[in-house]
Amino acid sequence: EVDKHLGTLADYQALAGALHGRGMRLVQDIVVNHTGNFFRIQPGTPPGQPAAGYQPNPGSRPLSAPSQRPFDLNDARQPAHRAASVYHWAPDVTDFGHRQQVLDGQMSGLDDLNTENPVVRRALRRSYAHWLRAVGVDAFRVDTAFYVPPDFFTDFLYSRDPAAPGIQRVAAALGRPPLFVFGEGFAIDKAHADTEARKVEAYVRGPQGQPRMAGMLNFPLYGSLGEVLANGAPTAVLAHRIASLMRVHSAPHLMPSFVDHHDVDRFLAGGSAAGLAQALLAIMTLPGIPVVYYGTEQGFTEQRGAMFAAG
Repeated sequence: EVDKHLGTLADYQALAGALHGRGMRLVQDIVVNHTGNFFRIQPGTPPGQPAAGYQPNPGSRPLSAPSQRPFDLNDARQPAHRAASVYHWAPDVTDFGHRQQVLDGQMSGLDDLNTENPVVRRALRRSYAHWLRAVGVDAFRVDTAFYVPPDFFTDFLYSRDPAAPGIQRVAAALGRPPLFVFGEGFAIDKAHADTEARKVEAYVRGPQGQPRMAGMLNFPLYGSLGEVLANGAPTAVLAHRIASLMRVHSAPHLMPSFVDHHDVDRFLAGGSAAGLAQALLAIMTLPGIPVVYYGTEQGFTEQRGAMFAAG
């Protein structure tokens, strides 16, 4: 169902139809890593004993608990829910440099799904295939992609499960072209380094060229653009990043590039209008899909400032 505060299914279908009638495409933002903040696990809870640290969040809105199977099995105090292992039952991430914490822990209290569980994987494939069939969504932006194992996306996109096939197979069965699926992962390299860029690429191509997502947000380029054009680092830093873009990434033209983003400071929070013009020129001409965050064209300096005067 569509959350009531977002409208109705008919509203969404009308939006998709109006976009398609104008030669435009509909990209839906999706999340596979977590649900809402329906519970938390207290820090210091002994491993394997989530019931001891389980704390429900009755104030969650619009519901106090998920209603869809299997995500409703979210009460660690109930043995059947624990056994179902739909969630990782872990406290908040405290060290983002610790890979297992990032994969299993809650991010800011958001309940972390056990994406290694075949039941969870099937439910996610079914959930997002629904929007292809019911609405005609053209592409998916996958939030917090780094918080799930890369091989999840091979299953999500290409599973041969006849009851819940991968979403690329669903698109093909509907006679649609391949979906453009790209992920979000915060990864900024230091000058002349490529470690984070290679981490980004691991979510696009796996071992032996195994396909995963079509692209990832180009955070490494974003970092270098800001470093050089906002903060005055040598242009050689950007030169290295452009060369790295073509060397490290198998599909650089399919990486969405940006200079502003809802989770980071605006370019103009520290950079100049002239620097912003140069940064925009760069993403419009370098390989990649340029993404312009709302308000950039208005010279916004506030990260999530109101679009309209009334706020």
